[in-house]
Amino acid sequence: MTRDPLHAAAAADVLEDLLQWTLPAHRWRDVDQILIRMIEALPDAPPALTAELELISPRRVRRIGHKREEPVDTPPPPLVLERANQLIHDYSPESEEST
Repeated sequence: MTRDPLHAAAAADVLEDLLQWTLPAHRWRDVDQILIRMIEALPDAPPALTAELELISPRRVRRIGHKREEPVDTPPPPLVLERANQLIHDYSPESEEST
């Protein structure tokens, strides 16, 4: 089965954005679980999983009344970076041609 190149490109775009995100540690665990499911779905790029990642993306604006005790945002952990980079490679058009 061949994957939809539009879905693969959309997934790669979100994954490339993810490399720059900052999130609380508990949200990175959620991201990691989605990445694992994306890896299990290879070579397909399920749009539902891409949408789940987009929904986790960091807020662009802090809520009014943002409290200091809220979890501190951190960059992606090394394992998340590794999985995201692997998926970006796997979703690239060059990867599709080599399969």
